[in-house]
Amino acid sequence: MASARVGKDVAANLLGQGWAALWNFGLAPVYARLLGIGGYGLVGMFLAVQGVLAVLDLGLTPAMTRETARTSTAHEARSLARTFELLSWCIGGCVGAAGLLWGPLAFAHWAKGGALSAAQVATPIRLMVLVLVAQWPIGLYSGGLMGLRKQLLLNAINAAAATVRGVGSILVLVYVSPTVTAFFAWHVVIAAVQTTVLRVFCWRALPPPEGTPRFEGARLVGIVSFAAGMSGVGAVSLLLTQLDKIVLSRLLSLEMFGYYALASLFGGSIQVVISPLARALFPNFARLTSSADEVALGVMYHKGCQLMSVMVLPIAFVGILFSSELLLLWTRDPRVVDQARGAAMLLLGGTALNGLVSVPYALQIAHGWTRLALTMATIQVFLLTPVAYVLALRYGLSGGASVWLLLNAMYVVISVPLMHRRLLPGGLTSWARDDIGKPLLAAAVIAVIGRLVVPASAPPTLPQVVLIACVGLVALIGAALAAPLVRARALEEFRTVRMRHG
Repeated sequence: MASARVGKDVAANLLGQGWAALWNFGLAPVYARLLGIGGYGLVGMFLAVQGVLAVLDLGLTPAMTRETARTSTAHEARSLARTFELLSWCIGGCVGAAGLLWGPLAFAHWAKGGALSAAQVATPIRLMVLVLVAQWPIGLYSGGLMGLRKQLLLNAINAAAATVRGVGSILVLVYVSPTVTAFFAWHVVIAAVQTTVLRVFCWRALPPPEGTPRFEGARLVGIVSFAAGMSGVGAVSLLLTQLDKIVLSRLLSLEMFGYYALASLFGGSIQVVISPLARALFPNFARLTSSADEVALGVMYHKGCQLMSVMVLPIAFVGILFSSELLLLWTRDPRVVDQARGAAMLLLGGTALNGLVSVPYALQIAHGWTRLALTMATIQVFLLTPVAYVLALRYGLSGGASVWLLLNAMYVVISVPLMHRRLLPGGLTSWARDDIGKPLLAAAVIAVIGRLVVPASAPPTLPQVVLIACVGLVALIGAALAAPLVRARALEEFRTVRMRHG
């Protein structure tokens, strides 16, 4: 029953986030052409700032998911939601006030505008701030819907918002004004609408009221340790995930940062399969840890790890080995391939490793154990910040991207073994051999053979694109057959279908 529930949640997340990612991924080259690569660099900088400022969530979003998944009474659930909501809006208001006052000045002192002057970006930067404020509580309401098992509804709302945002952005840029000012003005409107809709449905999904929900600071006492730990983890982790962009935004012009923003989008494309599975597993891990069902938890953990490997590794290997063809097919711009290919490959490899550690991380958080992640991330900040600066200064885009790969490799080598030692003793060997090693070997061998067989072509032809897709499909099937639990589940489903029709 639990596995079926997880499967439905993963499917809902894949459809919703996949649709949203398809819009973001497909329209990025269009934005770059309409805004110019410098204007798109400003969009990339906004995404980096958004990632850094997410640290000010203070752990409210994961706490919302965890507590709504565990809370049983209506009054407690609604009071927690009201308390978290008021805190979130207060934080967002403070961020907005600071951004409106000092945002343009901070940009002028930090970034190299290149073709765009400080006067030209002042209004877009203030609009960026308004976007941040308007969408600030989206994570909180999304976390509530995830904890309440309303992931299909959540993804339907987010997919609709992504569609309207994408279509509207193109219409605004083509028919109103091809400027970053018009672009961000439209995003302010959509962010406000999306937040409002999510708030309405989050409150409707909560148990029926048993009185008026109020802000109750005392209710924070029971979760303050978890929220504080998540806040600390979030602070240093978000700093690490944005470290490459922070350093490069200082060293590069907006034009070159625009190329890096495209490379980041390409390298992060497999998040569309990583995030849905991790988000589906987390509330289920939380419920199993609260019921102390260690056997069921262990089975779900290893199934989740193997499924993550099957979903992530074939895409990563094919994306890296065929990066030139795929980048050119996506952007139709040889300059992007020349400038961004090396960084895109490194970022894609780092994101694949990040996917492999995301399920162990979800298990840590479900147990409320935040110290390992916090300690690890803090050490990495001090170690990797000077490394990032030196590599970016010497090797440019590829140097900055290599930090993301190094960061996630450290998680695999250090954090995962420590996690298993405490939470799943004896499970590390199975994780390395069955959950990761076997599907990795299968996907790698098939992808390398495919690279040797499929001829290079610039621009890529339709037959070549079909062959690349076939290589990816065969690598996916090979990885699934190599993963023991995924293979067993697939055979079980196959036998069930045969019995029904046979």
